[in-house]
Amino acid sequence: MTDILVVGAGPAGMAAAITAAQQGALVTVIDNRTEPGGNIYSSLRSTKEYRPEIWNALGSSYRDGQELVDSFLTSSVKYLPRHALWHLDPDGTASARGSDGTKTFAAGKVVLATGAQERPLPLDGWTLPGVMGVGAAQLLLKASGDLPKGPIVIVGTGPLPLLYAAQVLAIGGKIAAFVEPAISRDLGSCIHRLSGAWYGRGYLLKGLGYLARRALAKIPVYRNATSIEITGEGHAAGVRFRTRRQHDVTAKTVLLHDGVVPNVNPGGAAGLTLRRNPDQDCWAPISNEIIKVAGDAGGILGAKSAKLSGIAAAHELLGNPIPDEIKSALKKERLFRSFIDAVYPTLGNAALSSGATLICRCEAVSKQRIAESAATGGTDPNRLKTHLRCGMGPCQGRMCSLSVETIISETTGETKEKIGLHRLRNPIVPITLSDLAKTESDGC
Repeated sequence: MTDILVVGAGPAGMAAAITAAQQGALVTVIDNRTEPGGNIYSSLRSTKEYRPEIWNALGSSYRDGQELVDSFLTSSVKYLPRHALWHLDPDGTASARGSDGTKTFAAGKVVLATGAQERPLPLDGWTLPGVMGVGAAQLLLKASGDLPKGPIVIVGTGPLPLLYAAQVLAIGGKIAAFVEPAISRDLGSCIHRLSGAWYGRGYLLKGLGYLARRALAKIPVYRNATSIEITGEGHAAGVRFRTRRQHDVTAKTVLLHDGVVPNVNPGGAAGLTLRRNPDQDCWAPISNEIIKVAGDAGGILGAKSAKLSGIAAAHELLGNPIPDEIKSALKKERLFRSFIDAVYPTLGNAALSSGATLICRCEAVSKQRIAESAATGGTDPNRLKTHLRCGMGPCQGRMCSLSVETIISETTGETKEKIGLHRLRNPIVPITLSDLAKTESDGC
């Protein structure tokens, strides 16, 4: 039997599970990875044991997760790794696929801590082999200690590319260049949110250290780049762009980054209301009495905030008041994040794409076709999905939904708030008939 089901074993999920278990609740945690940690603490235990040089190179922001992971693994929580959530109902009933088939859980209370994903940055050539996200490359480094083939060129902005570059340099790797697209910042908003910078001064000092490391390594940085495209035939061979003149930079691997966004598919499939976050140019599910959204799944705040929000979610589900120190710490973290959102606004999803750029990779649909469909068929993304199949592929819109929304807005002049996302449904991830045939209840 289980009182609370936690989906996801990142900082938010682990903290929620530990807190609820300490209050006497019976807790089950399902996670699709082989060990706990989520994205930020991915493969933490195995990295420390088998790849100590990588463990040291990944820095304190990674090593800080050891205490939380150890506490989680020694708690009374029932932990089920390698279990991918594929179904979630409004009443909290959930189904997950494991190595021995699928299990159905009916705990009645759910903490949804499914984290974030990288925001796609569609550019001409982004479907070529050799192109991936900065976050994906960092997960590769954490999981196996491997670097992609060089020369490595990073296209994008934000804290994560700087952190990844510092980690690569720490293990003796090289970054050939940074290409930072031209971006429109609201300087007034940045100044208005300076109080948040003070609360996050420790983070800012780390960031300045990453910038200094990049400068000392003499990595070329091309700022205010426009007309960016990835060149190559059959494989990425370089990046072409303009600043004051045209540049062609050689690359075997091109890493893209435009921030991260909440993983909305599980919450949307469960019928949770999705709220627009204009600062982060994304959507996030809103908690209800049965399903509490914790961590980056409810809005991007970072690892420390994810842990705090997991603790808060556990108290709420158990009917306890959230401790004042948790509320205060979360408020400060949110203020700092609002400053970061102003300093690093989104690049605009598909705003850098040409008409020929593939936006929906699953169904090979270009930006031009989406714009033409929006111009003639209206602003409803569900109608466009029916017409062009955007969002019907294996990724179920994870790689295209925000870009589709942007293109509809650009074409019709309608606001993104009114356009919304296409309807999200179960199954959350693809499921086979043979897995369905093996479904069993875990008895909760």
